[in-house]
Amino acid sequence: MKAIFTGLILTILTMFSGFSQELTIKYGEQVVNNDSIYLSGNKLTELLEFQLSITNNRDVAVSLKTRKTEIFTVDGTEVSFCWGECYTPAVFVSPMVITIQPGATDTKSFIGDCRPFGAEGTSIVKFSFFQPSEPAWEVGVTIFFQIGVSGINPSGLNPLMITASPNPADHFIRVSWPEDAGTGGGVTLMNLQGQTLITQIAVPGSKENVLSVASLPAGMYFISVVDDKGRRFSKKVCISR
Repeated sequence: MKAIFTGLILTILTMFSGFSQELTIKYGEQVVNNDSIYLSGNKLTELLEFQLSITNNRDVAVSLKTRKTEIFTVDGTEVSFCWGECYTPAVFVSPMVITIQPGATDTKSFIGDCRPFGAEGTSIVKFSFFQPSEPAWEVGVTIFFQIGVSGINPSGLNPLMITASPNPADHFIRVSWPEDAGTGGGVTLMNLQGQTLITQIAVPGSKENVLSVASLPAGMYFISVVDDKGRRFSKKVCISR
């Protein structure tokens, strides 16, 4: 029975790996399939904008929509995207379908942006590309919009300075943060859909918390730390079995 179950898991992982390989998403020259991009803003009123290119590696044409998943957004910010045409922040799935021919690369259709409107912190948003006829077939990229981390507040808590170990984790994750973050308001662990699975109040005077993750399934998650000023900063972590 264990051998059959293991074989089934390997088959599923192979399927999803195949999906990922049939599209190539690039940010500049960097391949970012199911990966993360960190964008930092120097001004609280600055528009953070980025563009992606999508290559169809299949031998048949693919007709794609775009899905926006707001894992966490700082209050007051707005995240929107263009896919053939531009949409308001209230749109989460593009009405438009764009067809990419076999071996072709679309370099112009997708643009994403974040408007902070004076808010500070890190918003986490995932953008996925999928075929409406094959709902399980999708490839995405997660964007960390870091507002106020540099320039305005150079000493502020940088999401890249949050440490989470071990990573990948099995039974527990030890989360620590820099001295200048203060005690903070707590630590949370979220899944890729933005659902909060674990919340812990920071221990007074401590710069770390230990989260028990033994009951969670293997996969990718986000750890978030809230500092003394109420700003939230996050880091991607992996749970492996």
